[in-house]
Amino acid sequence: MALGALEDVEDEFLLEEGAVSQAIENVASPIGMLFISIGLYLWGSEQKRSRQQLQKLSETDALTGLGNRASFNHHLERAASGEKQRALLFLDIDNFKQVNDTHGHARGDQVIQQLALTMKQCIREQDLAFRYGGEEFAILLEGTHPRAVELVAQRIMTGFSSHLFTLENQQTFSCTVSIGIAHTQNPVKADAWLDTADQALYTAKERGKDRAVLKQQS
Repeated sequence: MALGALEDVEDEFLLEEGAVSQAIENVASPIGMLFISIGLYLWGSEQKRSRQQLQKLSETDALTGLGNRASFNHHLERAASGEKQRALLFLDIDNFKQVNDTHGHARGDQVIQQLALTMKQCIREQDLAFRYGGEEFAILLEGTHPRAVELVAQRIMTGFSSHLFTLENQQTFSCTVSIGIAHTQNPVKADAWLDTADQALYTAKERGKDRAVLKQQS
């Protein structure tokens, strides 16, 4: 009888142990799936953030933090097809080669960075600024009439020319910038719009530099 009772206890214990194991499995399985889901979500979010960072880096000029030429070309195409008043400003630092030759390329980089900073300080949050290449820059302004665009250009020229760069011997120098403006309120071809701004910049250089010239783009 004792042996039979022992067998009954063992069977009951094993049955209960199996039930406990099944209960644990029933609880653990959803929890495990929850952790897996959370892990996949976090991994996906990190991958998305990494892609966004890479995209931003691919469109950003490393020296100035402005949009680079590739980014400019993309936004120019979009802006060219619009129908609101808008302007393309094309900027070039005057006598920049002389700055590099006289004060060195490191000082030239400081000049480029200062113009970039001045541009950002003189435009609205929704406006777009780019380093086109070398000492050339571009700005896209939307919803602005010609007089307002000229005022923006004047603020940039005044702010940039008033900044003094200090050399090791405590001597200082300043730089100026010329600006060509192409204003339109009609859909235009991007390359023609850029060409008009470039022609306006050339005219500004011919007239003595440190000035802005506006041309209407039909």
